[in-house]
Amino acid sequence: MQHPRCRDQFAVQYEKDGVPTVACYWHIKGHDPEIAGEPGKAERPSWTDTVFKWSPHGSYMTTIHKRGVALWGGPEFARVQRFAHDNVQFIDFSPCETYLVTYAEAGEKNHWGDDEDCLRIWDVVTGEMLKGYSLYALTNRDQLPCWPFFQWSFDEKYFACLKAPEKDKLEKEKKMPNQQRLRSGRIHNVADAQMFWQKSGQRLAVYTMRYSKKQMKEGGEVKYVGGCTYHLEIFEIDKKDVSLMNLPLPEPFINFGWQPYGEKFCVLTGNQAKVTPLVYRLEPNSHAPKLMSKLDPGVQFNEVSWAPHGGWLAILAKRSNGGNVMFVDTTLQEAKRTNVVEHPGFNKGYWDPTGRYFVTCSTLGGRIGADLGFRLYTFQGRELCRKALERLTQFKWRPRPPVKLSDQKLKEIKNNLKKTAVRFEREDNEEKNRASQEVIERRRKIMAAFELIRQKNLKKIAAQRELRISLRGGVDTDNKQAEELVEEQIMVALDTQKTLAPLGDDELD
Repeated sequence: MQHPRCRDQFAVQYEKDGVPTVACYWHIKGHDPEIAGEPGKAERPSWTDTVFKWSPHGSYMTTIHKRGVALWGGPEFARVQRFAHDNVQFIDFSPCETYLVTYAEAGEKNHWGDDEDCLRIWDVVTGEMLKGYSLYALTNRDQLPCWPFFQWSFDEKYFACLKAPEKDKLEKEKKMPNQQRLRSGRIHNVADAQMFWQKSGQRLAVYTMRYSKKQMKEGGEVKYVGGCTYHLEIFEIDKKDVSLMNLPLPEPFINFGWQPYGEKFCVLTGNQAKVTPLVYRLEPNSHAPKLMSKLDPGVQFNEVSWAPHGGWLAILAKRSNGGNVMFVDTTLQEAKRTNVVEHPGFNKGYWDPTGRYFVTCSTLGGRIGADLGFRLYTFQGRELCRKALERLTQFKWRPRPPVKLSDQKLKEIKNNLKKTAVRFEREDNEEKNRASQEVIERRRKIMAAFELIRQKNLKKIAAQRELRISLRGGVDTDNKQAEELVEEQIMVALDTQKTLAPLGDDELD
C-alpha cells in the first residue's frame, strides 16, 4: 500500500503441489510477478477454507474458516482481527470498511425459522458484534434471496434490504432519507428491462425491449408478434428536473457499460455471430447522445469493462472459443481500437485500481477444457506476461484507498505531468538496468563458483597422475588421445539402383 514505486498487488488462489494455496504478488513493470514478502507469510497453504476477499480500500485480506472470519494486514500479513461465527458462507464490507456483515445458514434443526443472528453486523476495528438479524423474521424465507443482502449508502448512514411485505422490523430501527420522486417515464408494452447506474451516481440508463403484440401459447409460453424494438432511456440526475433522453438501438441489445466518471458509455448490439460496439457521448444542450464511434464488429462480445478512471475500455468475449478482448481509447474526439488480443476460454477480466493494467483469467468453473491461468496486459492491449496456475480459483487486485486531494493540488499535478512522466521513465529505465545488472552479477557468481570447483578437481587429477601411470603399466592415458591420431574411412551408400540385364545365348546353355 505504501510501496515507494507505487506497485500494485494482487492475490491468487490455486493449488500448489495438490494443496489449496493463497499467494500475494507484486506486479513489477517489465518483470514477472514476485511474492509480496516471505513465502511463508505472503504465500500460505490452506490460508482459507473457501475463498478470500479484499476489503474495499485494500486495508485487509479476509479469509473464511469453519469457526469464523479472520482479517489479515500489514507488510507481513499478520492476523489483525477475527470474528466468531460458525460455518460462515458469505461476507461483505460496508463501503468505508467500518462494518463487516457475515451470514451463516441455519442448521437443519433450525430450518423453520429459528435462525436468530444468522445475519451479523460487526465492528471491524473492535471485533464486536453490533447487531444480529434473523433472515426468516425479515423475509419469511429460509434462504438468501440475494447477496450482499444489506445494501449500504456510500457514507454508511443507511442500509436497505429485501423483506416480506408484512414485516416492518427493519424500518423501525433506522431512519430513511426523503423518498421524493424526482422523475418518472411511462413506457408501454415492455417485454424486458434492465437498469445501469453510473458509478458516480449522476446518470441512470434503462434498457427496454418493446413489443407490438404478444400471444400466449399453451403452457404459458409468450410469443411476440410483429417484431420488437430496443431502446435506452438516459436519466441525468444532476440536471435540472432530471432530464430524460431516448436512444433507439439499431439491433438487439447485448450489454451496456457507463464510463465510471464522465459522459460516455458503450453499448453492445447484434447477435452471437456479430456484435457491434457503439460508443456514445452525452453533450450539453443536446437532446440525444452523440455517436462517437461504431467499432468493428466482433464475434461473441458480451461485456463492457471501463478503466476505473475512464478514458479506456475493454470489450470482452468471455467463455468463447476465440476469447477476444478489444482495447479502445476514448480520450480522443473519436474512439479508436488500439489492439485485439486472444485468451481462449477466459471467463474473468479485471482492471487494476489505477487503470494501467488489465488481466484476463481462466478459472475453475469457466469454459471446459480451457488452460487455467492469467494473462496480463497494458491498458493499450500489449501483453506483459502470462502464468499457468493449477486449479486457479480466484484472482483479485488489491484495492487502493481513496486519495483526497484539493483542487489546487490536482491542478499542480496536471501542470507538472510532463516533468513527472520524464522522471518516472528515468526511474523505470534505472530499475530495468539495475535488474539486468543483478542478473549479470548473479551469473558471474555462479561462474566463479564453478571455476573454483573446476580448479580444485584439476589439482586433484594432477596430483594423482603418477599413480595412474603406474597402475596402467607405464602408459600415460591422459595424453593418449592427443598424441595418437587414427584416421578411419567410412563408406556409406547414399543411393542404390537395380538394373535388369538381358541374358545371352551362352548363359542360357
